[in-house]
Formats: sequence, structure tokens, C-alpha cells
Amino acid sequence: MNDLAEMIRKCDFRIEVDRVVSSSFPNTDRFNPKGYIQLNDSVLKTDLPYFGKARMISYGNDNGVRIEQNAQISRMKVKKKEVTFKIKARNKQEHIEFTFSFYPGGKALVIMTGSQRESITYFGSYSFQNE
Repeated sequence: MNDLAEMIRKCDFRIEVDRVVSSSFPNTDRFNPKGYIQLNDSVLKTDLPYFGKARMISYGNDNGVRIEQNAQISRMKVKKKEVTFKIKARNKQEHIEFTFSFYPGGKALVIMTGSQRESITYFGSYSFQNE
């Protein structure tokens, strides 16, 4: 797990999202949700679907989560079968915190908590760009 943590610390990974779970929409599979989260040279980029209740989000927005900004990994914990860490971000309308869990075999889980939306969980596969 220390090797996995070291790769994450290099800030050069991408998660391809293939499943989304929301408390408002327990089964989003029929929508074929796809998206990504990428951290490259400490720049966080996201293009994620969002299914759930939102507060104070402007009209005309498709309510997806799109971010491109500098970011830092914080609160990394290396456990026996997972590496967890957090990244805080902000888009035009809200503060967002991502909690990442990386598992051996290339699987990842990401919980997104926004100040203007209910939390949502993304599942996908990670890869490292610098491998």
C-alpha cells in the first residue's frame, strides 16, 4: 500500500467514473453515468455527472460538477487494503470536498460533498499518468 500512496503523492492520476450512487437517485445505471476526475501536476480537473438535490445552483447549469483549479492532497491515510485522502476545491457557486479511497487492482471510490448539494458517491477505475 505504501507504493500506491507514493504514486498518489505524485499528483498525476485519473479516475474514470463508471457508476454513481446518490441518496435521491439510488439507481442511476439507466442514465449510463460517465465522467472523470484528474489530478495532473497539482491541477484538479473534473467532469462529473450529478444526480441529487441541489440548493442555490444557478439555472441553465446542467448541475454537473466541472472544476479546473490548483489542488492539494490532504489527510492521507495508508491502511492495510486502501489509501484514503481528501482534496478541497471550489467552483463558481460552492465549496466542494472530495474524499478518495484507492484500492489495489485499480478501483476507486470518491465521495463528493458540496456546500450547495447533497453528497454523492462515484465509483471507477484509476490509472497513473506517469507509469
